[in-house]
Amino acid sequence: MLRPSVGYTELRHTLILSAHRVLFPTARVDDWMRRNSVESARAFIYAQDLGVNSKAVEGLLKENSWVPVANAFSERLARFGFNFFQMLVVDILHDWEIGAWKAVFIHLIRILYATDAALVNELDAR
Repeated sequence: MLRPSVGYTELRHTLILSAHRVLFPTARVDDWMRRNSVESARAFIYAQDLGVNSKAVEGLLKENSWVPVANAFSERLARFGFNFFQMLVVDILHDWEIGAWKAVFIHLIRILYATDAALVNELDAR
């Protein structure tokens, strides 16, 4: 059985992150608009006793799927241009619909089969 080297693993991780950025260019950004909206929503919740699912709070956050949670990284590092969303681990499967992933996986299996049918069996064994 072949074992990937450390360099191969790092390269694979880099390629996955690069592919994700190409496929999903609308990645979340911790910018002034997000921080201001979250701060305003928190003011509605804590100062005006509105619920998290109130129209005022949802009007601020729902469009971008934000939540009214303060982030320590954002509060302390935003002034330096740090985007805490970039430090989060990318999980491509959460961004793809199951049909899209299935089509890509089938295509990859066909590539393996065209290269060497034994590779499909190796994949299946894992």
